Amino acid sequence: MSAAAGGAYAPVVVHGDTIYVSGQLPRDGDKVHVVGQVGRDVTLEDAKRGARLALIHGLAAIKAHLGSLDNVAQILKLTVFVHSAADFSGQTAVADGASELIMELFGPERGLHPRTSVGVAQLAAQRSDRGRVDRCVGALERFRARWTPVRVKKTRQYNRLEFRF
Repeated sequence: MSAAAGGAYAPVVVHGDTIYVSGQLPRDGDKVHVVGQVGRDVTLEDAKRGARLALIHGLAAIKAHLGSLDNVAQILKLTVFVHSAADFSGQTAVADGASELIMELFGPERGLHPRTSVGVAQLAAQRSDRGRVDRCVGALERFRARWTPVRVKKTRQYNRLEFRF
């Protein structure tokens, strides 16, 4: 379900035990399901479903990289960008669509996360056979992977924990 990168970037990057996931679209295949400004062209409920779908794509990228979502130890951060009408102020309600799914899948111990939701006048455009399509919701997720401890090596200066994949 995860899409390949659409440019000169990676869908997933691992740095230490942190996994960074590129922004995702609320799409199924080539079709973007939520298009337009929330509060003008898109209802709050549709936008929440879009945030949930964008998160599913982020999780699919993680699963493709790690082999299993069981290897996600903790959700570290969720950022949701909402293509909003000028008078729309329900960005946090849109982000709830993704946050609620995280809690359903990972529970409170692994899924409780800090979050930022931002309303923007414009998001990066995608192309379709009908011309320009503006995405409604984009989500950037940050996860901590679970690594298997091998052994602890103690020295005078510090304790060092070695890991294996």
